[in-house]
Amino acid sequence: MPIGIYDRNKSKPRTRERFFHDKKWLENQYLVLGKSTTEISRELGMRVSSLNYWFIKYQIPLRNRFKASNEKRSRMKKDGSLLRVGVTRKYLEKNYLTHKKTVNQIASEFGTSWDTIRRRIIRWGMLMREKDLKGIPKRKSNETRYFQKIILRHYGYKCAICGYNKFVNCCHLDRRAYGGQDKVENGIVLCPNHHYELDYGLISSDEIKKYQVNKEKVRHSK
Repeated sequence: MPIGIYDRNKSKPRTRERFFHDKKWLENQYLVLGKSTTEISRELGMRVSSLNYWFIKYQIPLRNRFKASNEKRSRMKKDGSLLRVGVTRKYLEKNYLTHKKTVNQIASEFGTSWDTIRRRIIRWGMLMREKDLKGIPKRKSNETRYFQKIILRHYGYKCAICGYNKFVNCCHLDRRAYGGQDKVENGIVLCPNHHYELDYGLISSDEIKKYQVNKEKVRHSK
C-alpha cells in the first residue's frame, strides 16, 4: 500500500480531548461574546465535534447556523478582519480578457473561490467564456446516475484499495472541472477515507490508477 494511504486495520481509536474550562466560561465565550464553535475550538486546539460534546453535557443550546454566520460576519466587519479580495476591474480586463487567464487561475492567485471572481466579472459587465462557466459542461441527473451505476458494477461495489463495501463513493481520477470525462477509464470506487485522501492530495491520481481493474479481470459481487 503506498505511503499516505489510510489503512483501516492499523488505525487506532481517537482519545477524547480534554476540556479544562467550566460551564460559565463556555457560556461567556459562546453566548455573551458571540463566538462560533469553530472559533472556540481553534483557540482551544480541539475538534469541533469534541467541543459539541461539552455543549450537550452543559446543556447549552446551539445557535442557528445561518444566524451565527451573520453575527460572525458583522463582527468581522467591525474588527476590519473580513476577507476582502483585491481584484480590480483593470486586472480582470488585462488578465481575463487580454491574456485569457481562466477564472480558476485568477482565483488561485488571490486565494479565493471561483464564485467570487465570477461575481466580479458579471458585476463589471464582462462576458464569461463558455469553458469558464463552472469549468465543465452541464449534465443531467440521469447521466450522473448512469456513470455511477457502471463504475459501481465494474468494481463490484467495493473500494478498489481496501475492499470496504459500505458507503463507497464513485470518483473521477481526472476531475470534470479540468476536462475529465464520464468513462470507465476515468472512474474508480473508493471508500470515504481514501476518497478524502485523493481530494486533499495525500495520495496522487497516479497512485490510485495502480488499483484500477480491467474489464476482462473484474468479477461482480453478488
